[in-house]
Amino acid sequence: MLRLIILVFGILGASLHGVAWAGENVRVFASELLAFESRQVLQPEPPVKYSDASGGAELRKLLDPVRAPIVVNEYFEGVEKQLSEPEVTKLLQPLMVRYEKAFDANPRAYEEEYLDALNWTVLILQRSVRSSALALPARSAAPSEEEAAMQRLLESLKGLTDTMLGLVSKGIRSKVAKDMFSEAGGKRALEMADRLAPPSAGVTAAAPLSSVQTQTRNLVSGEQVYRAQCIACHATGIAGSPKQGDVAAWAPRIRSGLASMLQSTLKGKGAMGAQGGGDFQDIELARAVVYLANSAGGRFPEPPVPAGHPGTVTFTVRPPPPPPPPAVPYAVMSATQKMVLGERTYASNCAACHQANGRGAGPIPDLHKTSTFAKTDAVIDVVLHGSKNSAMPSWRALQNEEIAEVINYMRFKFSSELAQFVTPEDVRSRRK
Repeated sequence: MLRLIILVFGILGASLHGVAWAGENVRVFASELLAFESRQVLQPEPPVKYSDASGGAELRKLLDPVRAPIVVNEYFEGVEKQLSEPEVTKLLQPLMVRYEKAFDANPRAYEEEYLDALNWTVLILQRSVRSSALALPARSAAPSEEEAAMQRLLESLKGLTDTMLGLVSKGIRSKVAKDMFSEAGGKRALEMADRLAPPSAGVTAAAPLSSVQTQTRNLVSGEQVYRAQCIACHATGIAGSPKQGDVAAWAPRIRSGLASMLQSTLKGKGAMGAQGGGDFQDIELARAVVYLANSAGGRFPEPPVPAGHPGTVTFTVRPPPPPPPPAVPYAVMSATQKMVLGERTYASNCAACHQANGRGAGPIPDLHKTSTFAKTDAVIDVVLHGSKNSAMPSWRALQNEEIAEVINYMRFKFSSELAQFVTPEDVRSRRK
């Protein structure tokens, strides 16, 4: 999402002209940030932490929550006045992306650094709403073609910033729901999510940390794992995946041995993404491999419970979310409500194969890497009529509004393509 923010304001900044100027706070911050980032090029992983003797104090000064609103406000004041200054949003991108990745990989180790970086993102988004609502001051009585084009861009940004507020807010709540924060960190994260889009604006609030319950389940069988995670591809042989019971397709895999098949399953191979690290433990995935292989002539024994393993899995459960509010007519939906419609349509119809994260189950294409999103007619056609190349079925039974918003949701969730919003009229025109 940050990439999209940077892209939007990069386009805006590149088209502004004015006298050479930079606010003192922006200039000093940009200078310090560039100096810090120049040293990070040579800094091996993992990224600098606040507690590090080398670079920690410098990083803390850069991300200081007290400093953030001063720099962000001064930067946007310059943007609104069409004055030239360092592009803070673009300069911050590498640092913000780096600490989001570090937090996702090791939440407790990078919680404070990530939350301070996230605070900058939230402030930039909040300030961008105000800036995108302003009209560009004309330099003459008759606006030039360039000025008119920039005004049209600003008008399009009004809906785009509203959409980004909702998506970033939902992303924060999702991390809280996954128990990635400490109790104090979770409260701070939810406060930032509420600043962007309160739960009443169509975003479901995460359950309070105190309502989390720990439960235990027994290890499940290979057939159960197959039905829960593998059936979408292996029941149909979609996109070249070996179909359950297909002796010819499974024969070379069986000859390679169980260890080889399990390694491919856990780490991914070819078009199949990594299956490890999800809802099922490695021993359960091994049982699923044995189940599939034996259905096509294999004779592998079911893997036993490893020595020292309790035979159970502990997981956290939250109470179900509150029921959705009454349906709002599409014609009066806000941009955030339309994005929620797209998300729900995706979860109900697309996530089974493409997965919630868009990475694709097995050989299903990774939505982060497809180029189809850049072509509005092409992506509408794929949803309406299916795709022979990937064995994707037609979803023409969905309403035009649902198809339009699920495409908009996928573009902004999984792609950095800055394409026009798809409308129900666009979908209607492609039906044949």
